[in-house]
Amino acid sequence: VETTGQALQTQGTSMSEQPVRILLVEDNPADIRLIEENLHESADYPYTLETVTMLEDAVQHVAQAGIDVVLLDLFLPDSKGPDTLVRLRDSAPWLPIVVLTRFDDKSGGLKSVQAGAQDFLVKGHSANHLLARSLLYAIERKRAEEALRESEARFRMTFEQAAVGLAHVNTDGRYVRINERLCDIIGYTREELLALTFQTITYPDDLDEDLADVDRLLRGDVSRYTLE
Repeated sequence: VETTGQALQTQGTSMSEQPVRILLVEDNPADIRLIEENLHESADYPYTLETVTMLEDAVQHVAQAGIDVVLLDLFLPDSKGPDTLVRLRDSAPWLPIVVLTRFDDKSGGLKSVQAGAQDFLVKGHSANHLLARSLLYAIERKRAEEALRESEARFRMTFEQAAVGLAHVNTDGRYVRINERLCDIIGYTREELLALTFQTITYPDDLDEDLADVDRLLRGDVSRYTLE
C-alpha cells in the first residue's frame, strides 16, 4: 500500500525536494489509518508512505533500496518483540528505524533505542507533530552517525598507515594509541608501550623540558610544541 502526502510549503522545505520515503511496518488497519491521518495533517515536507504488514515483506522491501526511514511495530504476525527490530536492523543497518510501542510498553521502547532504533513512539499517545518530526530527526541522526563512523574509519587508516611514528597519550603521559611505525622507530612492541608512559622512555636530560612543555600545553598557554 502506498499513499502520498500533501506537502506544505514552509521555510527550509521545497515542493521540488525528493519526497521522504517512509516504510510503515504495521498489521493493524486502525493504527495504519491513524498514522496516515497524522502524517497528512502534520508533515510539512513531501513524503510517500508505503505499508507492509509482515516483517519478511519489510526485509524484502528495504533490500530494494530507496527507503529513507522505517516506522516499525514490534508485534507482527511473523515476528514479535525486540527480535523484530534486531532482524530488520541487521538486514539494513544503514536505515533509521523508529519503533512503535504500546502505551504499557515504554520500557520496550527504551530498550529498542539501546538496540539501535533512532526513536520510539507510543501508539495513539503521540502528538501529531511528534511523528513527522521524529521521522526527520531519525534520518538526520542516522546520517550523522554514519558520517562520524566514516570519519573515524578514515582517521584510523591515516593513523595506522602514516609514514611517521604517531601516538596518543593521556594527561599523565600513558600511551593510549600507537601506530606500528612508532614501534619500529623506538624498538618497543605496541603491548610494551601501552604499559608505559612517555616519561619512562624519554631520555633523562630531555625530560624536564618535555614535562614543562606538556604543562604549558595543558594550561592552554600554547596549542602545540615541538621537541627533538
